[in-house]
Amino acid sequence: MGSTLAAAGFLLFLTFIVVNGIVFQGSCSDSALLCEQLCITLSPETYECGCWNDHILQPNGISCKVISNAQETDTATEATAGTTRLKRDRTIWPREKDTAPLSFTGHNYAEFPISDTTYLETNITIEFRTSEKRDAILFFAGQFNADDYISVAIIGPNIILRHDCGEGAIEDMYRGPFALNEWHSVTVWRKFCDRTSLKVDSKPLMVDLTEQFRFYKGISMDEGVFVGGAPSRIEALDSKVGTTNGFHGCVRKLIINNDVLLDTENEVNTAVNLQDLEYCNPITQTQTAPQPKIREIDLSTGQLYQHSSKSRSALSEVNGIQPFTTTRLATTAKPTTVTHATSKAHFGNSVDTTTPSVDLLPLPVLKVAEFSGASHFTVPAPADIVDYLDLRINFKPNQHAGLLFYWQDMGRYLAVFMERGYVNVQVTMGADTAILRSESPITLHQWHRAEIWRTGKGILMKVDRQSWVESQLMSIRGPLTEPGMLYIGGYDGDLPPHVALVSGFHGCMKKIRLNGRSIAFRPEHGQHIRECGADPCAAAGCPRSCSSTNDEFVCLCEWPKHGKTCEQETKRLLTMRFSGHSYLELKKAEQMDQVTGDTLKMEINVKLSNVTDTTSPLRSQLLVFAGENGVTADFFRLLITPDRHVQVMMNLGSGLVTLTHPTPLIPGRWSRVEVARHKRQLTLSINDATPITTMAPGDSEELNVYKGLFIGGMPPDSQHLDGFRGCIEFVQIGSVVVDHPEEAATAVNIENCDL
Repeated sequence: MGSTLAAAGFLLFLTFIVVNGIVFQGSCSDSALLCEQLCITLSPETYECGCWNDHILQPNGISCKVISNAQETDTATEATAGTTRLKRDRTIWPREKDTAPLSFTGHNYAEFPISDTTYLETNITIEFRTSEKRDAILFFAGQFNADDYISVAIIGPNIILRHDCGEGAIEDMYRGPFALNEWHSVTVWRKFCDRTSLKVDSKPLMVDLTEQFRFYKGISMDEGVFVGGAPSRIEALDSKVGTTNGFHGCVRKLIINNDVLLDTENEVNTAVNLQDLEYCNPITQTQTAPQPKIREIDLSTGQLYQHSSKSRSALSEVNGIQPFTTTRLATTAKPTTVTHATSKAHFGNSVDTTTPSVDLLPLPVLKVAEFSGASHFTVPAPADIVDYLDLRINFKPNQHAGLLFYWQDMGRYLAVFMERGYVNVQVTMGADTAILRSESPITLHQWHRAEIWRTGKGILMKVDRQSWVESQLMSIRGPLTEPGMLYIGGYDGDLPPHVALVSGFHGCMKKIRLNGRSIAFRPEHGQHIRECGADPCAAAGCPRSCSSTNDEFVCLCEWPKHGKTCEQETKRLLTMRFSGHSYLELKKAEQMDQVTGDTLKMEINVKLSNVTDTTSPLRSQLLVFAGENGVTADFFRLLITPDRHVQVMMNLGSGLVTLTHPTPLIPGRWSRVEVARHKRQLTLSINDATPITTMAPGDSEELNVYKGLFIGGMPPDSQHLDGFRGCIEFVQIGSVVVDHPEEAATAVNIENCDL
């Protein structure tokens, strides 16, 4: 019978996951847990979120919303379900309704939910009472590991208000002292980042206008609102608030933007950590039941789960399960809530149970998304983008050009893109166009933050710690009525002039906030998106080996195989085609003898590909390389520069010498490249053009390389150069001619090239 119970429980659990939940990668013990209230472990590597009683899980799978007029029914049930692990290892307790103010001892705090309405404007009212003169945190809301926050603290005899929108803290001090053991009311108003007011009790209102922060608009508070103290893991808490001490005293009211979060006189307490709270007076409700009461929550709705005798008996008849029985838990002074993931079943003469395919499971949200130049996310724009735009993008580029963000609707658009390393914003509201460019170019392979603000005709942009850049539109054609769509990392349609020349973004993005809301990177909303740093080769299915760039993988196919996964075979070969991921490796003694020593005569007949890859900038292409330890010891290298000139580079052990021929190669035409060396003298010629000559420095005259000679490229990660893209008819080194892959020790990704 135990195994039958377990099987039935698994069926209910699986159905809940597929139908109602969004599965996230990670553990409920992670410090960066996404869930707002409850965390349900699905496996050691996955979890999903749930909600407290009287709340319902929102479509984003993370946040919860209070259900109005929810009916609560206490049900005694068997506590056989596994213990649900909660955010910050909390235990679930039912909400206590009491009229006692919250008590704070200096070592605890109350945490409350927060809405998106606080981003641009925040109204806070707190009623408190203290019996000690000591520094303490009264209120904190903001980000744990970033700059955004707002706090109210008691420092000495004064009330201190501090807030930071990302570029520096602003402090307002309301002078005390304030009487002990009496109730006080603090009212804070903040709009954008340059306007605040502070009022204590019935004393005069203090107003502060800070002109230097007029470009900063919002404060992100989505990581929590805390009263009476704050978590110690908040970065630089002491420097932000002015103290890390918790509050000693009582708090009876908290109102934020007209949302009553705490009002103990009217039995309102929306704190999410009720089990941690203490009270200044005994709780008015008494525990009348001698045994603990168990509430069973349906995580699919957030409401109390109700068992009917009919459904219990029907379930027993169908699955062979005995009806639920009541099991007493360990004695405790508080009622315990057990959460169950449930599915809806219809009972009758027969049961039609359908388990959705695992393929229908929503993919986990990407914490850091990687874009390949052909990738993008598409999401609906928020409704308030019609009124204003406050955008923050955290990104790490791999190339100097690419589209970061694009919004459009009915002839209006705003594009954020990189061009030659500069961050640009181009915007039109239906009439004229404004273009902004960052003060300085940014570096590749490092994280950067771009901030863009638009309200009415005004446009502002800032990148990292650079200065603000601003512009203004001359006119706006008609009012906006629809929010339109957002495209992140790229766009698959027709872009406006100038922006159309920009390719998709190459690199990673880890956080985008638009008008106070985070945009989640959901794979189902994008194309060719993966977690930044993930290896595309992991599931490529290459028979030999694999190389990856950005989001793409390339199988390294041994001759005569070629194709996406080496599924094709070359039957005929006129000349050898190289794809940029191809190479020949020569190792025979008679071949290497022509390279080492004090002389070299090499001739190579090549045809450069005339197909330009517009999604990435041109880079040097490797034609020939021989060396022991890269370019740190003896080596010989022949390459084609981005502007199609042939360059030879060499080190005989006494110093580097470089020779670049002024005659460029013409794509699509055969060219003869000749390199000759006699001791320290190096000569390079292209077709019938005049040869050029130089001398290697020092006294060394011999090239000591023995590992091998590479033609057309090298194995991945051997050098930071692209392979050759085009055709090679032959390579002659001294008296040795190589014109077929079979003459090489290794031949990778070689295809036929017609003359």
